[in-house]
Amino acid sequence: MKKFFIALLAGLFLISANAADKVKLSRNQKEFQKIFNNSSLSFQPVEYKDVYPEYGNVGYYKGEITYEQVQKDLDHLEYLLRTAYAGYAEMQEKKFDYFTFSQKILKRFAGQSLVQTREFGKAIYEELRNYIEDSHLAIYLGQFPNQHLHFAEHSNIYYTDVFVQESEKEKYPEENLFPYFHNGKSCYRLGKLSSEPVEEVFGHKATLFPVDTPRGIPYYFENESAFSAYIRLEAFIGSGKAAEISFDKFMKTGNRYMGKSFVIVDLRTNQGGYPRYGYNFAASFYFDESRTENPKTLQLMTYTLMYLVEKNYENTVNILSPATIQWDNGSILHRNEIDKKTAKMYRKIYTLMQEEPQIILSKEFPVEDETYIKMKNANTKPLNTPPVFTGTFIVLQDRNSSSASEEFVRTLSSLFGRDRVIVVGENSRGCITYGALRDFNLPNSFLTFHLASASLAEMINKVDSWHGEGRGLYPDYWSTDQDMAETVYCLTKDEGIVQYIKG
Repeated sequence: MKKFFIALLAGLFLISANAADKVKLSRNQKEFQKIFNNSSLSFQPVEYKDVYPEYGNVGYYKGEITYEQVQKDLDHLEYLLRTAYAGYAEMQEKKFDYFTFSQKILKRFAGQSLVQTREFGKAIYEELRNYIEDSHLAIYLGQFPNQHLHFAEHSNIYYTDVFVQESEKEKYPEENLFPYFHNGKSCYRLGKLSSEPVEEVFGHKATLFPVDTPRGIPYYFENESAFSAYIRLEAFIGSGKAAEISFDKFMKTGNRYMGKSFVIVDLRTNQGGYPRYGYNFAASFYFDESRTENPKTLQLMTYTLMYLVEKNYENTVNILSPATIQWDNGSILHRNEIDKKTAKMYRKIYTLMQEEPQIILSKEFPVEDETYIKMKNANTKPLNTPPVFTGTFIVLQDRNSSSASEEFVRTLSSLFGRDRVIVVGENSRGCITYGALRDFNLPNSFLTFHLASASLAEMINKVDSWHGEGRGLYPDYWSTDQDMAETVYCLTKDEGIVQYIKG
């Protein structure tokens, strides 16, 4: 991973702002330092090109384009990857060469006056897939998830009906033994993780058990027993009044269940969205907000939590460029939740970027909240208090739990301690190495690319249960949906709560 960041810095030929005594910074570069309160920004001059941001109308594209338009779209894609994609340095490390890439595609369609856009998208995918390992990155060939081409294949868990006791575990390789509860006792279940179908493991029939299909809406449900609380949230993204109510309840969960011994958070089918809902959930358990009415104290509590979260994002690499800021500036018009001061800040960045286009690298957590930035710039001291909640979190996940759902597990673990967060279910999607996502269209074909401008690699690789893109976070105890209630009972001994767990 050290090579990755060396390549990122060396490959971009960056001018470090720390070397101000050797390289005179421009007025705009100094202004960027002031805006972000960051003297360690790195700058690289780059050409300015108009890009074509997309804000949700993905999956629509022209049926066919000319051969000349294929060439123009490939050149535009190269600009997007080079200036707006955090994984570009890793692509270079894997010997990606744009000229070779583009010539292969052009040769494939040589002699065709018109090229089918769908085939063009597939060709790009085939030529890029060996250089990219990123579950977030996608080419949209339609509106539905099964029409999106992702750049990391998920490894599913195939179980046998063989349960292995601790005394017998040496009979099988460790990679085929998965910690499990069976008939109320802790053991291992024999199986195999694979991105390809598996029929048998060591001569025993293997099965991929079904899970619910994600609905993509923030359906919320909660209930409680005397000792435990059960909360289910099916998405961290959504719009409308119902979504607002769901997120508001989720973010204030601690106000209702602070005294519980176990808080079970069901994120099965939750494919992610905005991590801030998870941060606020954690804050409601970290501080006892329900007993605090002073607005300044509440503000300081929120600041403290974001400070602690940011501290855990050390060595995050964030890219700001003409492409990303064009998307951000347009996004302001589509988002009601961004405050006026923050919007003004982004418009100023947009103007500075037009005047002096450059790629800017920052190793800080990308925070949009103007109040947090202001308090941090004022060197506000965070509260130095341990978390109020003393119970245990149990997080349920499956193969569809991804992105912000995975970040949710990491956040709870970093704030409350890994020993107080028990994960149950399957391995998650494996979709968090790259973040800060934006959609861009190619100018002629209108093919949409889902690109990340932040690398979280060094942060997520510190998590002991993380096994990479496509393999995700491994649970502490594996379980099928059918066995989930039994597994939770084994951990909590609470008959009153398991009735609410959907199997």
